[in-house]
Amino acid sequence: MLPELIAYSSQPNLKLSDFKKGNYDIQNLDQKLINYCQEHNILGISQKDSGYPAQLRNYSDSPYLFYYQGNLDLLKEKKLGIVGPRLPSSYALEVMELFFKSAEKYQIATISGFARGIDQLAHELSLKHKLPTIAVLGGGFQHYHKSKDRLFLEKILENGGLIISQFKIGFEPTKRSFPQRNKLLTQLADILFLPEAKEKSGSLITTEFANQYHKKVYSVPAQLFSSSSAGIFQKMTENKIELISDFDYHLSQHFQKKADFSPSYIPPATISELTPSQLKIYNHLNTTPASFEELLVSTQLEYSSLLQEITLLLLNSTIKETSPGYYFLQK
Repeated sequence: MLPELIAYSSQPNLKLSDFKKGNYDIQNLDQKLINYCQEHNILGISQKDSGYPAQLRNYSDSPYLFYYQGNLDLLKEKKLGIVGPRLPSSYALEVMELFFKSAEKYQIATISGFARGIDQLAHELSLKHKLPTIAVLGGGFQHYHKSKDRLFLEKILENGGLIISQFKIGFEPTKRSFPQRNKLLTQLADILFLPEAKEKSGSLITTEFANQYHKKVYSVPAQLFSSSSAGIFQKMTENKIELISDFDYHLSQHFQKKADFSPSYIPPATISELTPSQLKIYNHLNTTPASFEELLVSTQLEYSSLLQEITLLLLNSTIKETSPGYYFLQK
């Protein structure tokens, strides 16, 4: 690592603005910090370096420098950003599982913020489906290395992943550092997926950055009056989020399919796996195809509940949509 990048982290009170002007002591480096970086293979890169990611040079507010572990070449790949709540609903967890069954077919590197909940699930599912993943940290490396998440970070690296942080190596996360992390994540991602968000969820900050940087943000239909998805509907009315149910189609608009991928057949859910509400839909469609309005009458489900159950049945290949709002049973 360049000595000046060590100098930046060696001096806790050194501001980035002063560092950029060269106002730092290159002779008084923290030897313990040097040893720490060498031990953990932590490197750094700044805008002065030719290897600084070209994608970040497109933004005037991208970080001047960042530290990293792992495969920096992943930043040259097409990247799918995934963000979401720390306490996701069971619906969001199921959506994530189904989403990754589609994502694994494509040449994708995933990128997320390594927070508990949806972020860490995104990294975990990436490893499960053999997709390289990038963790963007909300604090310095030392904070995460001394946490119980250290082994998870090591697992990401062992599987060819990348970990990056724009903060000093000893920096402890603050409320202000997480929006900065989300900004960097959005700058690096090509598109973003947000399975759910409450009205005042921190994840919604990412949609604002995405709108600023002209990045697509996708989500899925959910219960109309569910507090877990209130933020999604809010951003949808502002035209900042697009709701989708056909993951394959939308992923194919942004990413190349793997040439050597053998699609594994995903069987429709068996009857025993269906919820009571889904069983009502199944029983009707087992007799005849039907429109959304016809299913509303026959199942007597609330509009928002029917919408959510149909979305899940579409995602797990139990039913198909022949035209907007018209469904039949997949047999």
